[in-house]
Amino acid sequence: MQKNSGANTTKVRDRKKNVLSNTVPFDEILRSELQDREIAVGYVNALLSEEDEQGVLLALRDIADAMTMSEVAKTAGVNRESLYKMLSGRRDPRFGTVLRVLKALGITLRAVDTRLEIEHSLETAEEPKTCEASPKTPLFIGKASRTSDNIREA
Repeated sequence: MQKNSGANTTKVRDRKKNVLSNTVPFDEILRSELQDREIAVGYVNALLSEEDEQGVLLALRDIADAMTMSEVAKTAGVNRESLYKMLSGRRDPRFGTVLRVLKALGITLRAVDTRLEIEHSLETAEEPKTCEASPKTPLFIGKASRTSDNIREA
C-alpha cells in the first residue's frame, strides 16, 4: 500500500483557502443590503405575508443589526440585551414592544381588509397582492438565509 505524502492534502487545503478568500460572509452582505429601506421593508413584508412569526422577529433583528442594535434599543426604550433576546426568539415579546421596535426601525404595520382584497381580485380576476416587495428585494428572504455561512462574490 502506498503512503500519502501529504502533497495532495496541501493542494486541497490551498484550493479551499483560495475559494474562501473570494467569499464574503453572508451576514456582511445581508447588513449591506438591509441599509436600503426599500429592501428592509420588502424583507419584513414578505415574512408577514407568509405569517412567519419567528421569521419576522429574525428579520427585525437583521434590520436592527444593519442600523446598529444599540441605537434601535435606545430609540425603542428597550435594553439592548433584552432586544437581542426578544428578536432571537428566546422571549415572546409583547405587541407594544414590537410596535416600539418597528417605530425605531422606521417601519409601521398597516391593517388591510383581506375580504375586500379577495372580492376585488375576483372582480378583476387577479391574485391579491400580499407583499409590496420591489425588484431590489434580496433573494435570501426567509429561513434559507439562516443556513448559508458564506456567499461567493459575483
